[in-house]
Parts: sequence; C-alpha cells; structure tokens
Amino acid sequence: MRITENMRVSSAVATQQRMAERVQRATEVASSGARVGKASDDPSAWATGQTHAGRSAAAKARSKVLDRAASDLEVAEGALASAVDVMARARAIATQMANGSMDAATRKNAAIEVDALRDQLLGLANTQGGAGYVFGGTKTDVPPFTPGYAFVGNTGTRAAEIAPGTTLVTNLSGARAFTTAGGRDPFADLGALATALRTNAVAGITAAIDTTEAGRRQLSDVRSDAGLTLERARSASEVLGNLALQLDKARAGELEADAAPAFTELKNASDAYDRSLTVTKQILSLSSLAR
Repeated sequence: MRITENMRVSSAVATQQRMAERVQRATEVASSGARVGKASDDPSAWATGQTHAGRSAAAKARSKVLDRAASDLEVAEGALASAVDVMARARAIATQMANGSMDAATRKNAAIEVDALRDQLLGLANTQGGAGYVFGGTKTDVPPFTPGYAFVGNTGTRAAEIAPGTTLVTNLSGARAFTTAGGRDPFADLGALATALRTNAVAGITAAIDTTEAGRRQLSDVRSDAGLTLERARSASEVLGNLALQLDKARAGELEADAAPAFTELKNASDAYDRSLTVTKQILSLSSLAR
C-alpha cells in the first residue's frame, strides 16, 4: 500500500497525541502520588484497594466504639474502687464501735458517718459515663438506683464487635455489685449498721463487721472484672488500630506510585513527547514544501 503524505501527517499527529496523553498521565501520577486513581487505570488493583479501604474503615469504626467503651469502663472501675473504700471504712467503724468501751453517744455520732457513707455509695452506684449510667445494664438513661436504694436498672449487657461475629461485653452488672444478686445488699448492710449504732445494739454492730467485709469483697470482685474487661477492650482497640494501619499501607501499595519510578516515567514521557514533537514538525514542514 502506498504511504501518502496525508497518512504520514495523520500518523505523526496521532503519535503526538499519544505522547501528550502519556505526559499528562505521568504528571498526574507524579504530582498526586496515585498510580491508580480510578477503576479503569487498573481494575484489579482498584478492586483490591477498595477491599482494603472497606476493611480498614470497619476496623477503625470498631476501634472507636471500643475506645468509648473503655472510657466508660475506666469510669466504672474508678467508682467501684471508691465503693470498696466506702465499705472498708464502714467495717472499720463497726470494728471500732463494737468495742465495749464505746458509749451510746459515741455510737450515735458514728451512725451519722455511716449514713453519709451510704449516701456516698448511692452516688457511686449512679455514676455516669459517656454512654449514660454505667451500672444500669442497657437502661442507661436514668439512674439505676432510686433515692430509696432500690435497683431499677436491668441486667442486660452491652457489647462491642471486635470482628465479624465476635463481640466483647463492655458493661458491668450494677445488680451484682450493689444488690443481693452479688451475695449482699451493701445499702441494706450499711443501713443495719447505722440502726445498730443509734440503738446502741452491740450485737448488731458486731455482726456488721462481717457483712460490711462481705460487701467490700463483692464490690472488689466486680472491680476486678472491670479491670479485666477494660484491658480486653484496650487490647482489642489496639489490635484493630494496627490492623487498620496495615490495611491502609496495603491499599497504598496497590494504588499509590513510588516517587522515584513516577518521576522517571515523567521524564521519559516528556523526552518522548519532545522527540515526537520534533518529528511531527519535520513531517509537517516537508508536507508543506511538497505542496
């Protein structure tokens, strides 16, 4: 087939266009750092990158939920630590007031402190965290204990997903900590101690030594559970955070360009464009002279 002058010109122009597109693409990659900016650039890499991005987003969301849960667990653990101290103080009062040398007036004065401890314990049982009342089960919008020390929360559990199909319980049982569901009713035991002190009932005061100690151990056990759950939540959040970081790196490996090769390609594309431009000008010049 005879190569006409028009065919030479058309071929040169088409080559020039391809070189310009190559320069444009190389410029975009070098400036943005994105080797694959859309599905058509590399369908396989794009699909893999999207999968990594979805998994990373899910891991970050789970980590965020666990961080919020850990914050409330930390609040709950602190409240329980204070509650343990309340019961320890009550036991110390019972031990001191059980001594036969104490008179009725002294015991009545001690009863006032026990009443204050009971009210302090109520405040701790109604502690609030970021998600609401921490000892109310799933009923987090109202205080779990009434001014009369009655439990009106529930024993429902709240959980955070740490992986598809795997969850971690993130709340504590207020009933187990502060009611007979855990073995003792600390509010009732403090009330009984205060009454015994006011009535100068030595037997009742003596009995309170054991009941307040039992309440202290009960609260301490729940506090230990709080600490373990808190550590699990923090560990799970850290693992998920690291997973998200690795997925982000993997996505970058699929979609982003290495700087050195990207700028090398830009230079090569620019050089090729300049050469094709020179050739095109020559062809166009010759074509013009031929006419």
